[in-house]
Amino acid sequence: MKRTLFCLMAFLLLLTAGCAQQAAITLTVPTTYALGAGDAIKVNVYGAEGLNQSFNIPLSGDINLPYIGNINVIGKTLLQVEKIINQGLKGKYVLNPMASVDIAHYRSFFVFGQVQTPNHYQYMPNMTVEKAIALAGGFTDRANRDDISVRLANNTLIHHVSMTSAVGPGDTVIIAQSFF
Repeated sequence: MKRTLFCLMAFLLLLTAGCAQQAAITLTVPTTYALGAGDAIKVNVYGAEGLNQSFNIPLSGDINLPYIGNINVIGKTLLQVEKIINQGLKGKYVLNPMASVDIAHYRSFFVFGQVQTPNHYQYMPNMTVEKAIALAGGFTDRANRDDISVRLANNTLIHHVSMTSAVGPGDTVIIAQSFF
């Protein structure tokens, strides 16, 4: 009984100890990945291998598929693009089309400020601020580890993010300089 009470008290003490500090904001990236300019996709149509193609998605978002024409894929999920392709091919060109769309590579995110190698890096699923900083070679000696911001792809700036905050494609991680 005493041991249980001690463990409970220790847990509560640890839980409340972090409350005195300013809480860092944690960002999350949606689980359904929306395609954007800079992504590369691979389209496969089973039973019609002549239609298989790879595309680097341009700023316009349009990809051109044989028999279908231009399809704008920006903001769409892989499943939505598959459905558009299947509907476009069904009956006229392929009896029962089964298209699959996969990511060949993701578009970039950016890390700049007080890191060893500021640059753009290819996004990977489950990317966090901590992983982004590691890819950029870690902090410099002058980095303010408590002043990390993320400018989202939609241009919203979020200050004081945590190391476990999600980083999405097109986001920019900004590491401020310390004064001491």
